[in-house]
Amino acid sequence: MPEVKMVNVTIDGIEISVPKGTFLIEAAKRAGIYISNFCAHSDMRPFGACRMCTVGVMGWKGLGFEIACAAECKDGLVAFTENTNDSVREVKKFIMEALLVDHPLDCPICPASGACDLQNATWHYGMTENRMAREKIWYEQDYLSPAILIKRDRCVLCGQCVRVCEELVGAHALTFVNRGIDTYIDSAWGEDLTKSSCTSCGLCVEVCPVGCLMHVQYEATGLQWTMKRTSTTCNYCAVGCQMNFEAENNTGIIEKVTMSEGVGLNDSRSCVKGRYGYQYINHGERLTKPLIRKGKQFKEISWEEAYKEIIQRLTLYSGNQFGAIASTKTTNEENYLLMKLTRGWMRSNNIDSAARFSQAASIAALESQLGISGMTNTIQDIKDYAGCYFITGSNLDDSAPVIAYLLQEAIQRRKVKAIVVSPRRVKFCDRAVMWLQIVPGTDATLYNGLAHIILNENLYDQNFVNSRTDNFSNWKASVAEWNPQRVSQITGISVEDLHQAAILYATGGAGAKGRNKETNLFPPSAILYGTGVTQWVNGTDNVHALANLALLTGNLGREGAGLNGIRDSANEQGACDMGCLPNYLPGYVSVTSDSARAGFEIAWSGKANGSIPKQPGLTYMDMFKAAEQGQIRAMYIMGDNPMLAGADLSQVERGLERLDFLLVQDIFMTETALFADIILPAASHAEKDGTFTNTERRVNRIKKAVASPGFARPDWKILADLLNRSSLSANYKTAEDVMAEIVRANRDYAGITYKKLDRSRPYFTYKPGMVYNQMAPVAMEKAGMQWPTDSTSPQGQDETYILFETGFPTANGKASFVKVAAAGNRRELSDFPIILCIGRTLSQDHSGAMTRRNMVLESLALEPELELNIVDMQELGLQDGDIVQITSAKNLPLEVKVKTSAAQAQGHAFMPWGFKEAPAKILMQVPVDPRSGTPELKYLPIRIERVSTRAGLVSAGSATIQK
Repeated sequence: MPEVKMVNVTIDGIEISVPKGTFLIEAAKRAGIYISNFCAHSDMRPFGACRMCTVGVMGWKGLGFEIACAAECKDGLVAFTENTNDSVREVKKFIMEALLVDHPLDCPICPASGACDLQNATWHYGMTENRMAREKIWYEQDYLSPAILIKRDRCVLCGQCVRVCEELVGAHALTFVNRGIDTYIDSAWGEDLTKSSCTSCGLCVEVCPVGCLMHVQYEATGLQWTMKRTSTTCNYCAVGCQMNFEAENNTGIIEKVTMSEGVGLNDSRSCVKGRYGYQYINHGERLTKPLIRKGKQFKEISWEEAYKEIIQRLTLYSGNQFGAIASTKTTNEENYLLMKLTRGWMRSNNIDSAARFSQAASIAALESQLGISGMTNTIQDIKDYAGCYFITGSNLDDSAPVIAYLLQEAIQRRKVKAIVVSPRRVKFCDRAVMWLQIVPGTDATLYNGLAHIILNENLYDQNFVNSRTDNFSNWKASVAEWNPQRVSQITGISVEDLHQAAILYATGGAGAKGRNKETNLFPPSAILYGTGVTQWVNGTDNVHALANLALLTGNLGREGAGLNGIRDSANEQGACDMGCLPNYLPGYVSVTSDSARAGFEIAWSGKANGSIPKQPGLTYMDMFKAAEQGQIRAMYIMGDNPMLAGADLSQVERGLERLDFLLVQDIFMTETALFADIILPAASHAEKDGTFTNTERRVNRIKKAVASPGFARPDWKILADLLNRSSLSANYKTAEDVMAEIVRANRDYAGITYKKLDRSRPYFTYKPGMVYNQMAPVAMEKAGMQWPTDSTSPQGQDETYILFETGFPTANGKASFVKVAAAGNRRELSDFPIILCIGRTLSQDHSGAMTRRNMVLESLALEPELELNIVDMQELGLQDGDIVQITSAKNLPLEVKVKTSAAQAQGHAFMPWGFKEAPAKILMQVPVDPRSGTPELKYLPIRIERVSTRAGLVSAGSATIQK
């Protein structure tokens, strides 16, 4: 971090020391001095639209007036606010009168009432009348989109909505229309925002200082002072955004979600799911009582009856007859207890989660190659320091939108160079300097080819390679064959683009002459990758090849660099950390370790009783295969929906049908729950305490905001009750008690407590709205803790921000280069000429159990659609909206609506997988990576045929419940 020069300023007689260049409005905040304003935002450049932050500044001619949001603090500056200077107060009252001329007096019905900056300023200045009066301008309330309303007569033209959309989201969806007195805010050309680049993140509504912009879901509800706020962590993607549930005091119902400026990685930002995806919590279809199957119906029973039946049934199926599916949506505490029940009581290693589909290849590759498989750097660190982003196999704008927002901000302000590797033209390609449109499945070939060029150009970090790595010579010889001409032929990327990309990545975007003269290092480059890298039969090799690139260029163990796998779900990282893997105990300790198994057995039962098998268990997919074959006879599925979210859906169905006993624990009657013998109603994440671990290894708190419906219970409480009735009695009174056991069991989590997670700690970043020089650091409030959290952290603190700064946790302290046998082009089948890739969409999550029970999210994605290139559409005689039948070699046809997409290459198609009306995974043949057990979900040859009418849709069915 650069050295910061401090200056002394005096505001209202209070002397304060701040970094040189700090804006007066921020200096006043630090001194606890209130300066009213409408248009200033710490994350945005000064705009000076509202003039409400006017202050008096002493100059050589006496008192002058300046706007505090753009006035730079200089040493010795003396300023006065309206609090101590009558002249300043009169100027600001005049500005207020001008703003109030046309503003409607509808505070009692305005949803911003109680949190309105204009309302607060009016009270602050004691304004009860206005010298400037005329007939009020009045506008009808208007829908900008299914998510956002506008009441234009409340607008004060501060421009915050336009600017956050442009600067912080990169969408450019809102604009000023007309000039002067006729100016108003609107979408481009006045069309629905869904036809623009709007992401429906709702940040424009969040920053509106009045009630002009409103959330559709909140527009008609109670006022701000009726709300109880609970800070927590989002439960959708793996970013771990910090958010606030706002629940009405009288009803206890969550009415809206807000974010806090300066708090957490997201720093007031959110995606559409985080902002609007909370209505499922109050949904009428929530499970509220335990259910037991009686023939084709379910009957409500008491908790005690349910527990008794479960204990009796599960006792019959211990050992390899039992399998458990943990959840990437439940807490660390809950996944740990399910793992404990599975291994300690049921004596089985058959436990896994949906993380198998995303993270397993990274674990298989990096635990051996680097010693830790977690994301190496923080998102804030990458945003602030990286000179180049190498984004491969990840559609960040849909899968981790807030990360996309943060990175695009750095591209705008620091001119970071971004390279996107993707067969599809994903949104981030528009921000990148290079889009490498790769032939699907040739990723490792590309990475080997880039390494070949970097070696030939002598752009690699020789000091790092010599001192901190092994096996370089053997690996170097293996990539010699991957010359640019050969790689180009296989990947479809031109030789010129291969050279340019290799140089950009190796030099941190600075070029071959961009080495720092003092350190002889190039600026750092950060690799960010997703399931487009891991969901292949050679996914483990893909990750090895990426790690080789990072090692070669010395981009590990330094700021702004790293190998950063972006996880899919809120607690995907945590589920793996808790040992919900068939081959690992908590902390990624192999189950084959005699001492490790004995240690857990002693901790759980007081003696080494051999309850944990030495042989690794079955993976997610293998459990359903074993169930189909009659080898697994009982399963416990918590917070997952394999009937839609699994890989081979037909095999999942056959496996579920053959089970003797199925226990499902969830918040809704999912497609999987319909097969259950007993269903236990769980609390949502808004109704319990616990922790999630996000994609950057950050353990964050979730907190109870409202009560559970009916008799639903937190998953940890259900599991604790079952353990107390088993041979493993456990005295857990709170989720915090479970965390206390986790920190003893998992070396990476050592020292974590809820008190530490809740503490407020500053970290430094760069904010253009707080300092004149955007490279001056400012403090933000950090959320959570990043593991490893023991006292040996390189930073000398109790957490680790950047992995591998001083070495690698391997036997010899070094990382290894790994030879990768790169794959060539796949053979396309003449009967199935289109290649299908499946993935996620922005407004839907997982199997849709939560997101499809939200008004806004459902309106933004009413049904699944198959995306095709316009040339393929024409050749097949298709038009947007036509119904087509998709067939693969599996011969299970699927019908879906088709649409033209410029993102698709000719001969390729994309389809979201989480819709029950057209479950895309039913088509998949699902070959598996032999080393990680990850199914291949990014490559499926299909045939597409137009059908004249739409056939009946696949339905989840319904359950009859007897009261």
